[in-house]
Order: sequence, then C-alpha cells, then structure tokens
Amino acid sequence: MLRLRAPFLVCVSLALVHSRAAAQPRLVPEQRVRVLITQGYDQFRTSGTVMEVAGDSVLLQLKGTQRYYPLRALSEVEVSAGRGSRPRWAVLGALSGAALGFGFSLYERNGARDVRQERVTCTVNVCVYRYVKVPYPRSRTIGFTLGGSVLGTITGWLAPRDRWRPLEAPQAAAVPLPPPPDRESAADAR
Repeated sequence: MLRLRAPFLVCVSLALVHSRAAAQPRLVPEQRVRVLITQGYDQFRTSGTVMEVAGDSVLLQLKGTQRYYPLRALSEVEVSAGRGSRPRWAVLGALSGAALGFGFSLYERNGARDVRQERVTCTVNVCVYRYVKVPYPRSRTIGFTLGGSVLGTITGWLAPRDRWRPLEAPQAAAVPLPPPPDRESAADAR
C-alpha cells in the first residue's frame, strides 16, 4: 500500500506545481502594470503600460514617456486585473462617505455648542440667569450623513480603482557561459 502512495503523491505534487506555473501570468505588450523600480539606492513605485518585452529589458510607457528598464531593476511587478464595476465602487463610496459624514457630525456635536441664557429668578435689584446648551439638531446629523454619502457615491462612480495581481518579477534570460579551460591545456599552452 505504501508503494502505491509514494508515486501518487509525487504525481499530485508535480501537477500542483505545474498548474501554478502555468497559471502564473507573464508580461505582455499593452498590459497595465505597477512596478517597483530599483536603480542603485533609489526605489520608486509607478504604474504604466508595457510596450515591449525583450530578453533582458522591458519598454515601459510611464506618464507619456517611454523608457527601457533592465528586468533586474524591477523588484516587484503587479498586473492590472481590470477596474471594478462602477456601481460596486459607487456603493462602497456611498457607505464610506455616510460613515465619514456621521463621524463628522459626532465630532461637531461634542465641540463648542451654542448656549442660550435663561432667566431663573428676578428680584428688584438682581436677576439670576443660567446658561443652557442648545440641543444638537438631528437635521445636521442627517445632512452630514447624506452629504458624505452623495460625495462618496460621486467619487466612487467617477474614479474606480484598478485591481492588482502580484506577478513574479521577470528574470533576465540566462546567457550560457563558455566552459572553463582545462588546466592541462592551459599548462601545455605555456
């Protein structure tokens, strides 16, 4: 029984490794990417479009300019999986905007509020007054919540975000090195 399990486990593990390797996307032209570029001690993250992939370099269009980068300079590469649907981002914006608007109304409610002066008693020479805080109107809470929701909906609809999938950093093509010279033939040449 143990003899049958070992080849089965080897086949299953090879199939899993092969399926992951086959599912791994690669860089192709006209693809939106977000990369971390390392040049010397400097690193910067930017997004652009792949224009061409060569053996050891890639041509990226970044903010209107095209430039070649060596593959070894790309530390991290993420591929765009497309933008999410606008209604989904609008709903997310509406919910987050409503939460922010309600939170702002709570902040404002606990801040300095208006007070009004009420007369408690009066005598011939002296009146006693007390200061009463004006209650916070519910209309302000509703207004801030609805305003935040509307603003979030508009922002979510107009500016949906890209979804990014990580990609293994591409490696430069391996260049075979010439074989080392034999020591005997080097000694004979002297």
